Amino acid sequence: MNYTTRLTPMDFVAEDVDAAIMLSEEAVPGVIRHRLVADARLPVCAPVIAARLHAPADLAREVLIQQTTRPRGWVEWLEQGGVAGIDGLRGPLMQHTAMVAEACVVGLGVALLPRFLVDREVRDGRLETPFSRTLTGDAAFCLAYPEAAEEVPALRAFRDWLVQQATAG
Repeated sequence: MNYTTRLTPMDFVAEDVDAAIMLSEEAVPGVIRHRLVADARLPVCAPVIAARLHAPADLAREVLIQQTTRPRGWVEWLEQGGVAGIDGLRGPLMQHTAMVAEACVVGLGVALLPRFLVDREVRDGRLETPFSRTLTGDAAFCLAYPEAAEEVPALRAFRDWLVQQATAG
């Protein structure tokens, strides 16, 4: 079995992959998806930056780190909170969550990241969440695989275990 993780849609016909854990918004014909965790993002930053943030409007003075998986994330978060006058598209654009989290840890700015992906850094005090409002949407991290692979024993065992872990946590 070939498994992978992916931030972009998987083409199971063109790629030699049996299953993927990926960020997904919509159903794809011929592909089974199991929703594992919602893509709910909240602002995170180093404690030194969090100390300066008393209201969302204070983000006007900070670098907003952008992530390629949700390029309009800051625009949406600011709009949902009724925060005007901040350009939600400014700031460096990065792809990988680990890269974005480390940029925040070292004080390069504030990013919107899924809480479950930075829980350890928050627990360890390396990151803080200055505002509790999350950016939600239809996207979720899912286990996906072609319908034809649904009864493959190794995939079925992995799926059952992973879905159990996701619902337990």
